Amino acid sequence: MEEQHLNVERRVLIVSETFRLIERSFAHWDDAKVKPDDLDQVVEEFYKKAVEAETRFDFAKVMWELYGLLRNAHSGYSDTLLPECGNEILSFSLLKLKEEWVVNRDAANVLKPGDLVLSIEGKSPSEWSKELEIYTGLANSTSQHSRMEFFLPYFIQSKSIEVEFEDQTHSRKIVMLPRLARNDERFHVMNQPSETEGKWIQKDKVAYIRIPSFGEPHYENRAVEFVQEYGHAQAIIVDVRGNSGGSTPSELTRKLMDRPYRWWIEQSRHPEWLGKRHGSRDLHFPENYSYAEWRPNWQNLRMKKNAITDRSFF
Repeated sequence: MEEQHLNVERRVLIVSETFRLIERSFAHWDDAKVKPDDLDQVVEEFYKKAVEAETRFDFAKVMWELYGLLRNAHSGYSDTLLPECGNEILSFSLLKLKEEWVVNRDAANVLKPGDLVLSIEGKSPSEWSKELEIYTGLANSTSQHSRMEFFLPYFIQSKSIEVEFEDQTHSRKIVMLPRLARNDERFHVMNQPSETEGKWIQKDKVAYIRIPSFGEPHYENRAVEFVQEYGHAQAIIVDVRGNSGGSTPSELTRKLMDRPYRWWIEQSRHPEWLGKRHGSRDLHFPENYSYAEWRPNWQNLRMKKNAITDRSFF
């Protein structure tokens, strides 16, 4: 049963504070669907939607739509008092390959990796993706598809989920899959990244390191150990495809660099904020003074040369 609905005053306060923080602190405008100068118009639209929301879930959808405009994976809205169904997750995860959706993992051990999913509760995964795009909007399509799996349980009310799929013998089947609580051990096993791996592709010439995540220090630490082991190689391939992210791997970056380079450049529409962090003397401004920028010193790093990355870390 849904918890008590948020009153109008509370909803308006949440929207107001959200826009205040976006205007003050949000920095990823390049990918956003809304621009800083358009916020005043958007505020009025979302105040109206917040007031008209009939249930707590309706208001959550308003907030998801608002954050969807930012198209940023690090920005979002969460309400732990939403109906129970939203605090559960799918037993399976999908990958989109061209225009088809295939099973990546299934904690219920019904679907097999590589099975082709045709429909979920009567809609194709592509239809679900399009329907939820207003909430999942991210610049990176792979991340957007992954976020779809977070939102789907909120929009499917049934206790079990009907999935039509085609197995690898091209047989079509329909199964009912369970919903899992977020603390279900099967969920954690299914989503636990594998360990960092390393090997020689060509002995003493080309080495390979695959890093599945930076969510825990041991992934980066093991990668650093491999870099030390393969440091005499002519080339090191660092594979971060499918890496789920996490903390910035600063130590690994140091090990992989053989020349100085700049660290993060920070930008803000509010010079006083950057001034408190770095001092006003070190701030730079464009010709129109639309934002302030702080540029760090060059980092003096050490590492063997000829490191190759499959995809940039940053």
